Amino acid sequence: MRTAPFIGGGKKKETIMILRILSSTVFLSGTVLLLAGCASQPEFTQSDALLIHSLRNAGQKEYEAALSTGANVNARNAEGMTPILMAAIADKPFYIRDLIKRGADVNAADLKGNTPLHVAAGKRYPDTLITLLEYPVNLEAHGSFGRTPLMEAARLGNVKAMELLIGKGADVNARDEMERTPLMHAARANQNSREAVSLLLEKGAAPELIDQDSMSAVMHAAALKHTDAALLLLDLYPNFVNNPALGLIIMYHAVKGGDLKVASALVDKQVPLNWDLSIALRETRRIQVHGAYRILARNGVFSLRRTPLIWAAIENNLEMVKLLVERGANPGQEDENGDSPYDLATDQNVVRYLKNATKEYYEKLREEKNK
Repeated sequence: MRTAPFIGGGKKKETIMILRILSSTVFLSGTVLLLAGCASQPEFTQSDALLIHSLRNAGQKEYEAALSTGANVNARNAEGMTPILMAAIADKPFYIRDLIKRGADVNAADLKGNTPLHVAAGKRYPDTLITLLEYPVNLEAHGSFGRTPLMEAARLGNVKAMELLIGKGADVNARDEMERTPLMHAARANQNSREAVSLLLEKGAAPELIDQDSMSAVMHAAALKHTDAALLLLDLYPNFVNNPALGLIIMYHAVKGGDLKVASALVDKQVPLNWDLSIALRETRRIQVHGAYRILARNGVFSLRRTPLIWAAIENNLEMVKLLVERGANPGQEDENGDSPYDLATDQNVVRYLKNATKEYYEKLREEKNK
């Protein structure tokens, strides 16, 4: 005779008992895994804490006391901070050398993946970086947002650090989590952007690469109104006669960023002002180049058939509107909804200018027709 598995019987009680057993099993398994993890990670001691604290505050006596009481040079606190990372943050090359001599891992990373090299790449003075580069550091380690040390230097416009890293072989076309390259980060830098871009181009950076947002370096520079960097990158293109779509996409970012000089340079390079991007894409064989469809879809530009002047009107940028009209943009050209530039502007000065410009434009056309 088979014995009932659970006293009291019933499917409900049986199910509850099974769930309890499974829960206990999961808990015990987790405990075993947790204990195994703890066994592989040395305990963080008071001496370890003292060592990191001494490096934060550059206290020689505390530093020596921590080491004399058995501090681990590769200790890691709850934030993932290690002694050598703290030494890099404190900008203390002497301590970095001493820690490495004592067995510290020069590539020790914090919880975000940032290594001492990432930290040093952002320093104003290069001493810490120069010191670290004497050792077998990982030049391509991926830290916060997947950025390499070279990307950190580039995004901060730290040209000296960039030179040092590239000199050691850092990849000038590496990618981060957003598929951005050092050149894109340099184009976005708030200081020394042009110098950083120039260095990377000289060292072989590819300007045609695009990121997850379908933006290249020149688009980033134009969007942020980093005029000098954008113009330098534009110099790589003689004109946009054979690729009007690319020219219009760059123009879109220049208009959005309010960069009059870049917009004017694009007109000089024969970007068609009275084309919308759908026309431009039909006229070029390089339809897929530079992620054209993706960027158009994301920005709502492709479907609405809007011209650079319409973009400028939407931005209510009177100076940009004037520039485009003076350079030949049709102030009365409508989008697919039948809206003209002055319909989409909300600033009354922009609306007034566009209405007058539209009137003058069509009066001139009638005069020419009657000649």
